[in-house]
Amino acid sequence: MLLLLRTRDLNPGGIALPRKYIVLMSLVFLSSVVPSSARAWEYMANSLELAYQYFSYDYKEDLQEPLKNKEEGNIPGIAILYSYRWPEETYYELRGEISKGTTEYNGSLQNGDPWNDRTDNKFYRFSLGIGHTLWPWEKITVTPYLGIGTVMWERVLGKHTESPYTEKYYYNYFPVGILIVVEPTPWFSLSARAAYHVMMGAQIKLDGNVVSKKNSDLGNRYETIVETPVTIRFSKDMSLVITPFTYYRKFGRGDSFEVSCGSVTSTVYEPASSATISGIRAGIAYIW
Repeated sequence: MLLLLRTRDLNPGGIALPRKYIVLMSLVFLSSVVPSSARAWEYMANSLELAYQYFSYDYKEDLQEPLKNKEEGNIPGIAILYSYRWPEETYYELRGEISKGTTEYNGSLQNGDPWNDRTDNKFYRFSLGIGHTLWPWEKITVTPYLGIGTVMWERVLGKHTESPYTEKYYYNYFPVGILIVVEPTPWFSLSARAAYHVMMGAQIKLDGNVVSKKNSDLGNRYETIVETPVTIRFSKDMSLVITPFTYYRKFGRGDSFEVSCGSVTSTVYEPASSATISGIRAGIAYIW
Protein backbone atom coordinates (compact mmCIF):
# COMPACT_ATOMS: atom_id res chain seq x y z
CA MET A 1 0.00 0.00 0.00
CA LEU A 2 1.34 3.45 -0.90
CA LEU A 3 0.83 6.37 1.46
CA LEU A 4 0.84 9.98 0.34
CA LEU A 5 1.84 12.40 3.14
CA ARG A 6 2.56 16.08 3.20
CA THR A 7 5.99 16.95 4.58
CA ARG A 8 4.35 19.22 7.13
CA ASP A 9 2.31 16.28 8.47
CA LEU A 10 5.54 14.55 9.45
CA ASN A 11 6.63 17.43 11.64
CA PRO A 12 4.08 19.00 13.97
CA GLY A 13 6.35 22.00 14.41
CA GLY A 14 5.63 23.10 10.88
CA ILE A 15 9.20 22.74 9.58
CA ALA A 16 9.31 20.87 6.24
CA LEU A 17 11.69 17.94 6.25
CA PRO A 18 14.32 17.67 3.52
CA ARG A 19 13.22 15.77 0.45
CA LYS A 20 16.13 13.34 0.68
CA TYR A 21 14.94 12.40 4.18
CA ILE A 22 11.49 11.58 2.82
CA VAL A 23 13.04 9.43 0.07
CA LEU A 24 15.15 7.61 2.67
CA MET A 25 12.10 6.88 4.81
CA SER A 26 10.27 5.54 1.72
CA LEU A 27 13.14 3.20 0.93
CA VAL A 28 13.17 1.93 4.50
CA PHE A 29 9.42 1.26 4.28
CA LEU A 30 9.74 -0.62 0.98
CA SER A 31 12.60 -2.73 2.30
CA SER A 32 10.49 -3.67 5.30
CA VAL A 33 7.74 -5.22 3.14
CA VAL A 34 10.19 -7.42 1.21
CA PRO A 35 10.90 -10.66 3.10
CA SER A 36 14.32 -10.52 4.71
CA SER A 37 14.96 -14.04 3.44
CA ALA A 38 14.70 -12.73 -0.14
CA ARG A 39 18.37 -11.79 -0.02
CA ALA A 40 19.17 -15.48 0.22
CA TRP A 41 16.84 -16.57 -2.59
CA GLU A 42 18.41 -18.03 -5.68
CA TYR A 43 17.40 -17.73 -9.30
CA MET A 44 15.35 -20.71 -10.50
CA ALA A 45 15.33 -22.24 -13.98
CA ASN A 46 11.95 -24.04 -14.04
CA SER A 47 8.53 -22.35 -13.92
CA LEU A 48 5.07 -23.98 -14.05
CA GLU A 49 2.25 -21.42 -14.16
CA LEU A 50 -1.51 -21.84 -13.90
CA ALA A 51 -3.31 -18.66 -14.96
CA TYR A 52 -6.71 -17.10 -15.55
CA GLN A 53 -6.95 -14.93 -18.64
CA TYR A 54 -9.50 -12.48 -19.95
CA PHE A 55 -9.33 -10.89 -23.39
CA SER A 56 -11.29 -8.87 -25.90
CA TYR A 57 -11.88 -10.50 -29.28
CA ASP A 58 -12.35 -8.35 -32.37
CA TYR A 59 -12.89 -10.30 -35.60
CA LYS A 60 -13.93 -8.98 -39.00
CA GLU A 61 -14.08 -10.27 -42.56
CA ASP A 62 -13.01 -8.26 -45.60
CA LEU A 63 -16.37 -7.71 -47.30
CA GLN A 64 -17.86 -4.91 -49.34
CA GLU A 65 -20.90 -3.11 -47.97
CA PRO A 66 -23.69 -3.98 -47.43
CA LEU A 67 -22.19 -7.40 -46.65
CA LYS A 68 -20.40 -7.64 -43.30
CA ASN A 69 -19.31 -10.15 -40.70
CA LYS A 70 -17.95 -8.97 -37.36
CA GLU A 71 -17.53 -10.54 -33.92
CA GLU A 72 -16.79 -8.55 -30.76
CA GLY A 73 -16.79 -9.58 -27.12
CA ASN A 74 -14.84 -10.49 -24.00
CA ILE A 75 -13.71 -14.07 -23.46
CA PRO A 76 -12.46 -15.72 -20.21
CA GLY A 77 -10.15 -18.70 -20.15
CA ILE A 78 -7.32 -20.57 -18.47
CA ALA A 79 -3.70 -21.15 -19.43
CA ILE A 80 -0.93 -23.51 -18.36
CA LEU A 81 2.65 -22.51 -19.11
CA TYR A 82 5.92 -24.33 -18.43
CA SER A 83 9.39 -23.01 -19.21
CA TYR A 84 13.02 -23.83 -18.54
CA ARG A 85 15.36 -20.84 -18.81
CA TRP A 86 18.96 -20.69 -17.63
CA PRO A 87 21.84 -18.57 -18.96
CA GLU A 88 23.85 -20.15 -21.78
CA GLU A 89 21.61 -23.25 -21.88
CA THR A 90 18.85 -24.60 -24.14
CA TYR A 91 15.46 -22.98 -23.53
CA TYR A 92 12.18 -24.94 -23.50
CA GLU A 93 8.56 -23.86 -23.20
CA LEU A 94 5.17 -25.58 -23.34
CA ARG A 95 1.94 -23.57 -23.45
CA GLY A 96 -1.74 -24.47 -23.49
CA GLU A 97 -4.77 -22.16 -23.51
CA ILE A 98 -8.50 -22.92 -23.44
CA SER A 99 -11.10 -20.14 -23.57
CA LYS A 100 -14.87 -20.09 -23.93
CA GLY A 101 -17.41 -17.28 -24.11
CA THR A 102 -19.96 -15.36 -26.18
CA THR A 103 -19.49 -12.50 -28.60
CA GLU A 104 -21.84 -10.10 -30.35
CA TYR A 105 -22.28 -11.00 -34.01
CA ASN A 106 -22.85 -8.04 -36.33
CA GLY A 107 -23.30 -9.48 -39.79
CA SER A 108 -25.52 -9.72 -42.82
CA LEU A 109 -27.35 -12.25 -44.94
CA GLN A 110 -26.25 -13.03 -48.50
CA ASN A 111 -28.68 -10.39 -49.84
CA GLY A 112 -27.16 -7.73 -47.58
CA ASP A 113 -29.93 -7.61 -44.97
CA PRO A 114 -28.44 -7.05 -41.49
CA TRP A 115 -28.33 -9.92 -39.02
CA ASN A 116 -27.36 -9.54 -35.36
CA ASP A 117 -26.98 -12.40 -32.91
CA ARG A 118 -24.93 -13.76 -30.03
CA THR A 119 -22.28 -16.35 -30.88
CA ASP A 120 -20.86 -19.11 -28.71
CA ASN A 121 -17.07 -19.38 -29.09
CA LYS A 122 -14.36 -21.82 -28.06
CA PHE A 123 -10.63 -21.21 -28.46
CA TYR A 124 -7.83 -23.75 -28.11
CA ARG A 125 -4.11 -23.03 -28.44
CA PHE A 126 -1.13 -25.33 -27.80
CA SER A 127 2.53 -24.71 -28.58
CA LEU A 128 6.07 -25.94 -28.02
CA GLY A 129 9.11 -23.68 -28.19
CA ILE A 130 12.85 -24.31 -28.09
CA GLY A 131 15.72 -21.82 -28.15
CA HIS A 132 18.95 -20.76 -26.48
CA THR A 133 19.29 -18.30 -23.61
CA LEU A 134 22.04 -15.72 -24.03
CA TRP A 135 23.46 -13.75 -21.09
CA PRO A 136 24.79 -10.48 -22.52
CA TRP A 137 24.50 -8.53 -19.25
CA GLU A 138 24.53 -9.53 -15.59
CA LYS A 139 20.80 -8.98 -14.93
CA ILE A 140 19.44 -9.51 -18.46
CA THR A 141 18.89 -12.63 -20.55
CA VAL A 142 17.94 -12.74 -24.23
CA THR A 143 16.35 -15.90 -25.65
CA PRO A 144 15.67 -16.32 -29.37
CA TYR A 145 13.45 -19.32 -30.04
CA LEU A 146 11.59 -21.34 -32.66
CA GLY A 147 8.71 -23.77 -32.25
CA ILE A 148 5.47 -25.23 -33.46
CA GLY A 149 1.88 -24.58 -32.44
CA THR A 150 -1.74 -25.24 -33.31
CA VAL A 151 -4.94 -23.22 -32.88
CA MET A 152 -8.65 -24.00 -33.19
CA TRP A 153 -11.51 -21.50 -33.04
CA GLU A 154 -15.08 -22.76 -33.06
CA ARG A 155 -18.15 -20.55 -33.36
CA VAL A 156 -21.84 -21.46 -33.51
CA LEU A 157 -23.82 -19.16 -35.80
CA GLY A 158 -27.61 -18.83 -35.94
CA LYS A 159 -28.01 -20.57 -32.60
CA HIS A 160 -31.38 -18.91 -32.02
CA THR A 161 -32.71 -19.75 -35.50
CA GLU A 162 -34.10 -22.92 -37.07
CA SER A 163 -30.88 -23.51 -38.98
CA PRO A 164 -27.83 -23.16 -36.72
CA TYR A 165 -24.44 -24.22 -38.01
CA THR A 166 -20.88 -24.42 -36.73
CA GLU A 167 -17.69 -23.01 -38.22
CA LYS A 168 -14.35 -24.38 -37.05
CA TYR A 169 -11.13 -22.65 -37.99
CA TYR A 170 -7.87 -24.59 -37.72
CA TYR A 171 -4.29 -23.58 -38.36
CA ASN A 172 -0.77 -24.55 -37.40
CA TYR A 173 2.13 -22.16 -37.04
CA PHE A 174 5.89 -21.91 -36.63
CA PRO A 175 6.79 -19.17 -34.13
CA VAL A 176 9.97 -17.14 -34.59
CA GLY A 177 10.38 -15.12 -31.42
CA ILE A 178 12.55 -13.46 -28.84
CA LEU A 179 12.17 -13.27 -25.05
CA ILE A 180 14.01 -10.61 -23.04
CA VAL A 181 14.01 -10.86 -19.23
CA VAL A 182 15.34 -8.20 -16.85
CA GLU A 183 15.88 -9.55 -13.33
CA PRO A 184 17.35 -6.91 -11.01
CA THR A 185 16.75 -9.27 -8.06
CA PRO A 186 15.67 -12.92 -7.66
CA TRP A 187 12.24 -11.76 -6.45
CA PHE A 188 11.25 -9.40 -9.27
CA SER A 189 11.51 -9.44 -13.06
CA LEU A 190 10.20 -7.64 -16.15
CA SER A 191 9.93 -9.46 -19.47
CA ALA A 192 9.07 -8.73 -23.08
CA ARG A 193 8.19 -11.34 -25.68
CA ALA A 194 7.59 -10.72 -29.37
CA ALA A 195 6.99 -13.39 -32.00
CA TYR A 196 5.99 -13.76 -35.63
CA HIS A 197 3.98 -16.88 -36.41
CA VAL A 198 4.35 -18.38 -39.88
CA MET A 199 0.93 -19.89 -40.60
CA MET A 200 0.33 -23.16 -42.42
CA GLY A 201 -2.50 -25.63 -42.92
CA ALA A 202 -5.29 -23.08 -42.31
CA GLN A 203 -8.73 -24.59 -42.87
CA ILE A 204 -12.40 -23.99 -42.15
CA LYS A 205 -14.91 -26.78 -41.50
CA LEU A 206 -18.68 -26.24 -41.63
CA ASP A 207 -21.28 -28.45 -40.01
CA GLY A 208 -24.95 -28.02 -39.15
CA ASN A 209 -28.54 -28.35 -40.24
CA VAL A 210 -28.14 -26.21 -43.35
CA VAL A 211 -24.89 -27.64 -44.65
CA SER A 212 -23.31 -31.00 -45.12
CA LYS A 213 -19.93 -31.26 -43.45
CA LYS A 214 -17.35 -29.50 -45.65
CA ASN A 215 -13.73 -28.46 -45.38
CA SER A 216 -12.02 -25.66 -47.24
CA ASP A 217 -8.44 -24.44 -47.29
CA LEU A 218 -7.92 -20.86 -46.15
CA GLY A 219 -5.23 -18.53 -47.36
CA ASN A 220 -2.25 -18.86 -44.99
CA ARG A 221 -1.13 -15.45 -43.76
CA TYR A 222 0.48 -14.76 -40.36
CA GLU A 223 0.02 -14.07 -36.66
CA THR A 224 1.99 -11.84 -34.30
CA ILE A 225 2.09 -11.73 -30.50
CA VAL A 226 3.46 -9.32 -27.89
CA GLU A 227 3.55 -10.13 -24.17
CA THR A 228 5.00 -8.16 -21.23
CA PRO A 229 4.99 -10.35 -18.10
CA VAL A 230 5.69 -8.89 -14.65
CA THR A 231 6.81 -11.49 -12.09
CA ILE A 232 6.79 -10.94 -8.32
CA ARG A 233 8.19 -13.73 -6.20
CA PHE A 234 6.47 -13.91 -2.82
CA SER A 235 8.11 -17.07 -1.46
CA LYS A 236 11.09 -19.25 -2.21
CA ASP A 237 9.19 -21.37 -4.74
CA MET A 238 6.07 -19.32 -5.68
CA SER A 239 5.54 -16.27 -7.87
CA LEU A 240 2.71 -14.01 -9.01
CA VAL A 241 2.78 -13.39 -12.77
CA ILE A 242 0.79 -10.61 -14.46
CA THR A 243 0.95 -10.65 -18.28
CA PRO A 244 -0.67 -8.14 -20.64
CA PHE A 245 -0.78 -9.57 -24.17
CA THR A 246 -1.89 -8.81 -27.72
CA TYR A 247 -2.31 -11.21 -30.65
CA TYR A 248 -3.02 -10.18 -34.23
CA ARG A 249 -4.03 -12.81 -36.80
CA LYS A 250 -4.78 -12.57 -40.51
CA PHE A 251 -6.33 -15.17 -42.85
CA GLY A 252 -6.35 -15.00 -46.64
CA ARG A 253 -9.34 -15.74 -48.86
CA GLY A 254 -10.35 -19.39 -48.81
CA ASP A 255 -10.91 -21.73 -51.72
CA SER A 256 -14.38 -22.00 -53.23
CA PHE A 257 -16.37 -25.06 -52.13
CA GLU A 258 -19.91 -26.41 -52.24
CA VAL A 259 -22.44 -26.55 -49.42
CA SER A 260 -25.76 -28.36 -49.59
CA CYS A 261 -29.09 -27.48 -48.04
CA GLY A 262 -31.56 -30.20 -48.88
CA SER A 263 -31.60 -30.51 -52.67
CA VAL A 264 -29.98 -27.09 -53.19
CA THR A 265 -26.21 -26.86 -53.65
CA SER A 266 -24.35 -23.54 -53.59
CA THR A 267 -20.75 -22.52 -54.24
CA VAL A 268 -19.31 -20.33 -51.48
CA TYR A 269 -15.96 -19.20 -50.14
CA GLU A 270 -14.54 -17.86 -46.87
CA PRO A 271 -13.50 -14.20 -47.21
CA ALA A 272 -10.15 -12.89 -46.00
CA SER A 273 -10.30 -11.82 -42.35
CA SER A 274 -8.35 -10.42 -39.42
CA ALA A 275 -8.65 -10.70 -35.64
CA THR A 276 -7.17 -8.82 -32.70
CA ILE A 277 -6.98 -10.36 -29.23
CA SER A 278 -5.97 -8.07 -26.36
CA GLY A 279 -6.10 -9.06 -22.72
CA ILE A 280 -4.38 -9.85 -19.46
CA ARG A 281 -3.32 -13.06 -17.77
CA ALA A 282 -2.91 -13.46 -13.99
CA GLY A 283 -1.31 -16.60 -12.65
CA ILE A 284 0.56 -18.33 -9.87
CA ALA A 285 3.82 -20.01 -10.83
CA TYR A 286 5.62 -22.79 -8.99
CA ILE A 287 9.37 -22.41 -9.53
CA TRP A 288 12.24 -24.75 -8.86
